Amino acid sequence: MSNRYAVILAGGKGKRLWPVSTDALPKQFLKLVDDKTLLQATFERLASFIGPANIRISVLEEFRPLVEQQLPFLNNEAIIVEPEGRNTAPSIALAVILIQRKDPDAVIGIFPVDHYIPSEFSGDFQKDIMTAYDFAANNDQIVTIGMEATSPSTAYGYLEYEPGRQTDKIYKVKNYLEKPSQAVAEKLLNGATCFWNGGIFVFKANVYLKALKQHLSETYRLLHELPPVCSSDYFSRLKTNYGLTEKGSIDRGLMEKLDNVQAVKAGFKRVDLGNFEVLSGLWQKDKDQNRNCGNALFISSKECISYADSGRIIFNECDGIVVLQAENNVVVCPRNKLLNLDQVKELTDGK
Repeated sequence: MSNRYAVILAGGKGKRLWPVSTDALPKQFLKLVDDKTLLQATFERLASFIGPANIRISVLEEFRPLVEQQLPFLNNEAIIVEPEGRNTAPSIALAVILIQRKDPDAVIGIFPVDHYIPSEFSGDFQKDIMTAYDFAANNDQIVTIGMEATSPSTAYGYLEYEPGRQTDKIYKVKNYLEKPSQAVAEKLLNGATCFWNGGIFVFKANVYLKALKQHLSETYRLLHELPPVCSSDYFSRLKTNYGLTEKGSIDRGLMEKLDNVQAVKAGFKRVDLGNFEVLSGLWQKDKDQNRNCGNALFISSKECISYADSGRIIFNECDGIVVLQAENNVVVCPRNKLLNLDQVKELTDGK
């Protein structure tokens, strides 16, 4: 078990939960569902069976103080700093290379920070992740988690699998498609041999680095030639080399190109906290389907959404209205425009 590691990807600056999530304080460092931040909850979930000493946090340099504040028991080795945001392919590559230097036999799991796992599924989550670790440890395969696909959504990646099974819960992935078109998603769903991509990856370090060297060779070279972390010029070299890596996601940069991918069929449910429509589904609800986080009063109102980090928001005879108050911003919009907040943020930047 000591050669099993987990990397939490905590470096993003998503715009879809603005104004609650901001560039200075993104969602992973906020308490959006309960009394723990997303980072704290993810760490705690993994520490229960991976062990805290083998967990690494991949994070942008500017957010390192937030990680140290929220997980004060971590040592320096546990925080892997990205000098700039270049998406998941370079950040995962850096983490894997640094872990393998310490442990050449490492089996590594990659976990998003913004997944909410309801407590009733914690046991199933652990069981499925351990299945992935066990399979990856004994095979030269990259293992991901396949979630049940319930609609032809274009918000998720798809794993098209071969009908036969490798084991009871593990399927050979035939095609890995990152966020396909509506037509392709419908075709996949009608074929009844697909999962949604769960965004979790487990592999032996040497298997992943072999694939990286083949498909993202410049990224591999630039990060592989970095000096030891303890050396005086590590961070200056990292800043230079990291900025030259091939920018992009692990999905398009690597996973779509591989033929050694397996999927564990998930027995747990997870919520990807990527927008307020999804997030607010975890908040308090009243009999009129109003959703609330903070202090709100709903008078003759229905299907409204409220978030307030201070003060009280009062809805009077409102139908499907959203009010989000965070620090100096108050956003008001119809509920059917809730998914456009990233565009609203861009329009308000600098104003």
